Amino acid sequence: MKKQLFFLMLIAGCMLAFTGCSKDDDDASIEGRWNAKSEIGKYSVNGVEEIDEDTYAPGEYEIAFNDGKFVEYYEGEVDDEGSYSVSGDKLTYDYGDGDKEVVTIKTLNSNTLVLFSEYNYTDGGITYSGSEETTFTR
Repeated sequence: MKKQLFFLMLIAGCMLAFTGCSKDDDDASIEGRWNAKSEIGKYSVNGVEEIDEDTYAPGEYEIAFNDGKFVEYYEGEVDDEGSYSVSGDKLTYDYGDGDKEVVTIKTLNSNTLVLFSEYNYTDGGITYSGSEETTFTR
């Protein structure tokens, strides 16, 4: 009986040790500097579709989020900046000139950020639509 009790205690201890060491990214923060790795764009002009896939070299395209402000860098130079807010899985960029953009955070953990955006509009009788998914890493 003592052997069975010891064996059950050993199993329970192992289970506790393994579950206690699991990584929890529920509190992952968007704050910090992110390096773009890839972007997949699906575009349509008057129903004619095109897919564009890009990969980025380290430092080619980056975005930094810090204390409600963001700065986009392209090849080390500031490309755009403004303020941002996060609500649920929505990231809102405010460029400060009345122009805002809302994107969906598909993935956010300590090492990966995936942003997804869609658009659909008509200009001069031409209909434009599409989506972009950009993957960033730290």
